[in-house]
Amino acid sequence: MGDSVDVVYLDCRKTFDTASLSRLLAKLETLGVRGEIYRWIQGFLRNRQQRVCVRGTCSEWLQESVLGPVLFLVFINNMLDNVQSNGKLFANSAKNYYRIRTAEDGMTPQQDLNVLKEWSQK
Repeated sequence: MGDSVDVVYLDCRKTFDTASLSRLLAKLETLGVRGEIYRWIQGFLRNRQQRVCVRGTCSEWLQESVLGPVLFLVFINNMLDNVQSNGKLFANSAKNYYRIRTAEDGMTPQQDLNVLKEWSQK
């Protein structure tokens, strides 16, 4: 028999909605975003809401934007840095996969989930 593979899928859809604006801005600075573009993004993110109205019926107010997905990727780009697994980030999710050869290998997914929980709490 061959090795087993464990896969963990993480849904990060609401991550950006609850993200700390100050942490996101700090990450942008760390990545070299400064000056006018930094101030523009900062202003864009503060207290922005939008909704759609059609024939007098309006949606709920949202804080989403076309810039949101890009900023979301900036926010989570280091999410998998401290895990032992192989991982991939997608638009709003992450996939971690593990080759399981021994019983000890079977502990790695939980250890990584603990690391990711800590990352998310920070």
